[in-house]
Amino acid sequence: MSGAMRRNLWWFFVPAAFVLPLQLIPSLLWWKFHLVQPEINEPIARLNSIVLGIAAFVIAIRIASRHPLNHPAYRRWLQTTPWQPGLPLPLGPVTPSLVDGLILTWWIVLAWVAAPAALVAVPLVFATAYAFSAAFFLCRVGPFAAGIALWVALAAMLRIAPDVRAACGTALIAYMIAQWGMERSLRTFPWGLDQWKMREPSLGWVFEKLSPRPPAPRIGRGAAVAVPLVIGCALYAIFSHGQWDAQAKQATCLIIPIVTAFLALLRRATYGGAPPIPLRGRMITLRPILPRFDIVWIGPMLMVLLGCALPVALLRAGASPGGAIGITSAAVLFAMINAPPTVRRWQLTGQYRMVTPRKTLTLEE
Repeated sequence: MSGAMRRNLWWFFVPAAFVLPLQLIPSLLWWKFHLVQPEINEPIARLNSIVLGIAAFVIAIRIASRHPLNHPAYRRWLQTTPWQPGLPLPLGPVTPSLVDGLILTWWIVLAWVAAPAALVAVPLVFATAYAFSAAFFLCRVGPFAAGIALWVALAAMLRIAPDVRAACGTALIAYMIAQWGMERSLRTFPWGLDQWKMREPSLGWVFEKLSPRPPAPRIGRGAAVAVPLVIGCALYAIFSHGQWDAQAKQATCLIIPIVTAFLALLRRATYGGAPPIPLRGRMITLRPILPRFDIVWIGPMLMVLLGCALPVALLRAGASPGGAIGITSAAVLFAMINAPPTVRRWQLTGQYRMVTPRKTLTLEE
């Protein structure tokens, strides 16, 4: 028996230790008290379904967690060995192996015997949990497109959740994308995460502002488009269920602008800096608008405009409230991330006064 089989052998017995004794309860009642209670079979089957679903979820997360990205010490150890992509990993593959397939098959057999309603739920939960875990790793080390596709597929599963056939088909597609992406992610190992970098000396906040080094972008171009898309799809999938009356639609048109205004203030706060002259100085010099400073308000104003006008326009056009929330969220977040100017351009060419940053107290102080 291989080492992987020995490590995974107890996964064959733990769910069975819960499921099989529950199946004996009706027989024990008949043998001990000569009681026949058909009503007890349904709760037992439901409990077995929950146990098998939890087991499928746990093993899917466990398989994905074998990725070297999840273990820094394991990742550093692989860099010091002759291991290269294509060779077996010491802690097991990052995709389901033959042993994992046998365990899942055994659980499906248990579901067929003890809880026929969970016959589809076990592989569905397994595929969904594995795709969910893989999405985190792929968005970190790539392929980035596969991670975005997984998030969109998971949002689609939320939208079509009552339809079991459509959910199973979507889960199968998501599982195939996750397996391909997890295998592909090992080709770019070690991903540059453990490269030692010399610490740059700090010259103080004034000289850091005047430094010729351009600030690094906080988000890539692909992520700047993908993040609003994924969040919009997820919100659409969540809010598409249920019935919406007129009061709920009015509340939607009221809440979205409030949230948008808060996000607009957060975007403005990322730039920092103070105006070159105060409001009184603007009035005295007859310069109410300072283009090189007030340009930072383009993004927040665009966000507030979209948050106020877009939901009303979509609802009047006949869109569902879930669709209005999803489209508006995607548009507002896209404007929040991509509206000009960038932080890099603002710090290098903006007309503003530098403000002393607030001092943070340390434990020694």
